[in-house]
Amino acid sequence: MRIISCIVAVLFSLYAVVNAMLIAHAGAMNQIVQLEAAGAAELMFAGVCFLGAVAILWRWWLSLVFFVLATLWSACVAIIYFDNTIWFWCAATAILAAACAYFSTHNQIRRRKQRMAI
Repeated sequence: MRIISCIVAVLFSLYAVVNAMLIAHAGAMNQIVQLEAAGAAELMFAGVCFLGAVAILWRWWLSLVFFVLATLWSACVAIIYFDNTIWFWCAATAILAAACAYFSTHNQIRRRKQRMAI
């Protein structure tokens, strides 16, 4: 499950990078400063999501921290720029954070049962 979660998170972060670059490029070509800033904010969001994806391979709780930070960041960007589509990014990272929390607690329970069986 760890590998599948990592692949999904990496694909999500790569999509976020491409989307951020397209938004920033559109803002630069049309000289719209707000789009340039939104593209930069999404690029930072994508970077944090990628760190969370890589952290899945190491520790679930660390990836949970990164995904919660990405959720908070995207929520702030959605509020600042009044952008309804960014709420979808926020929901996606919240789902990834919830999955990390579930698998983290599931692994801890499994380890305790293994220790008690020994």
